[in-house]
Amino acid sequence: MSSITHITVKLIDTDGNAFAILGCVSRALRKGGYDDEFIHTV
Repeated sequence: MSSITHITVKLIDTDGNAFAILGCVSRALRKGGYDDEFIHTV
């Protein structure tokens, strides 16, 4: 599987709820400099 970003997210000790995972990933993308349009597209 190919990655379209250089962002990695550690999911250990993260709630298994899908919305919690999406929140964790979107925070990491914002911290990595990606804009909201990109985050909502992916």
